[in-house]
Formats: sequence, C-alpha cells, structure tokens
Amino acid sequence: RRTTIKTMYFRGFALLLTAAAAGLTVTRPNVVLLVLDDIGWADVGFHGSNFPTPNIDALAKEGITLNRMYAMPQCSPTRSSILTGRYAFNIGMQHFTTV
Repeated sequence: RRTTIKTMYFRGFALLLTAAAAGLTVTRPNVVLLVLDDIGWADVGFHGSNFPTPNIDALAKEGITLNRMYAMPQCSPTRSSILTGRYAFNIGMQHFTTV
C-alpha cells in the first residue's frame, strides 16, 4: 500500500492535534529540501565525488537523504511533482521543459 503525501500530512496533523489536546509541547522539525538541477549521483562529496561539497556533506551526515526516488529528465515536471504530490503525467507536466 502506497502512502500519499496527503495521507502523511493528515497523519501529521492528527498527531499534532492529539499532542495539543494532551497539553504537550510539540516542536516542529526543520525541513530543508534541496532540488538541484543538472547534478548527478556522484557529483556530491558524500557519494564519493572529487568536488568538495562540505556544506551538503554536513547536511547529509546530520539529516536524512532520499536515495530511492525518481526524477524526470527536465526540472519543471520534477518540481511540479514535488509541489503537488502527484506524478507529472497525472498533471500534464511530462513534456514541459520550462514554465
């Protein structure tokens, strides 16, 4: 069973409501999503690159890296999928190269 982004938002919201009802103080996590155009898998230091990327390496070491995901060859369909939570073909963005 696949969990959609809407389901994850709903579960997170329900968790916040439950914590608020119980009188608990909830600290929100800091989320940083880096979407880099024209970068390959081995173009960052934590994947063995020859290029120094100390800031990205530190973020990857201290946080979570997404390493099993799919991106379209152009940036616009990928970005629209991230913003909407839907696959690019479902929103008609599969052929767009610029927006």
